[in-house]
Amino acid sequence: MDMKKIKIGLKPYEYECGDHCCYEQGVSVYVNDEHVVDVASGSIPDVLLSLLSHLGYDVSIEGLDEDGEVDWTM
Repeated sequence: MDMKKIKIGLKPYEYECGDHCCYEQGVSVYVNDEHVVDVASGSIPDVLLSLLSHLGYDVSIEGLDEDGEVDWTM
């Protein structure tokens, strides 16, 4: 099977508004050097969901507890 190659870039960012009342940090996601999305939380599930959705996948992500049971879903 021929696998299609993609380049994924993750760039941390910080933003603070002009009057310093708001602050945000997260991750900018790039696919083949094209900016896809900024994920404010920077959490792995949020980044994966954004990235795979951009690539055209119908995505469901499950968080598992220590026993392998589903703890949460996205």
